[in-house]
Amino acid sequence: EAKFKLYEGQKKVFIISEAEEMRPEAANALLKILEEPPDNLMLILTTSHIYRILPTIRSRSQLVYFPPLPGDEILKIIRKYTAKQPENISRIIRLALGNIKLAFDFIEDDALTQRDQAIDYLRKAVVIEKSHELINTVQLITASRDRRQMTLLLFFLLTWFHDALQLKFNPTQSDYLINSDVDEKLKGFINGYPYTDYQRAIQDTQKAIQDLDDPRNFNPTLIFTDLSIKLNRSIKKT
Repeated sequence: EAKFKLYEGQKKVFIISEAEEMRPEAANALLKILEEPPDNLMLILTTSHIYRILPTIRSRSQLVYFPPLPGDEILKIIRKYTAKQPENISRIIRLALGNIKLAFDFIEDDALTQRDQAIDYLRKAVVIEKSHELINTVQLITASRDRRQMTLLLFFLLTWFHDALQLKFNPTQSDYLINSDVDEKLKGFINGYPYTDYQRAIQDTQKAIQDLDDPRNFNPTLIFTDLSIKLNRSIKKT
């Protein structure tokens, strides 16, 4: 459609949201258009993972960085465009990390419940000796085989590790935590497992997210079980 002749207006504009999710076939088709773009065409690609975009597409694009929106700006936009405003809206906005799309998604998805499920999964992975509890939790997480929901849970896991690192080295800066509403749980985690290898835990969680994104290897139960074992090794008491 991008190559069709324009019959009205001056330009055709296409917005491709979450461009990093394009399949290889779609990315290659887009690349062909970018190699010989029509004069009247404007393509806008949005992504929060720029390095998952093909380098050949990035090199043919003009990059524009949009910084995270302040929380009060997000709140104004939410109040303007939706009547659904839960009581915990301030906590949801903080979890969205300045991303307006995530904020709207989190309102619809009951993000705090999913965040708490991520914390519960981590707790079960730590006490992996109680394997039946971990198996039940993994089965609950993967039952729907909803790739987006599982990725979201791992996203919340990353925010937990981020906060734990910050609180460990800056214990008086709890106001800047993403999960500031559960700062006491974070402190308990840090004190209970003082030798945790956070870098390894973050890398393993990011790898699990990549595995969930790969349609050739989509076995969520295996991915979460493998991650549980790796996190158990990274989270240490002594």
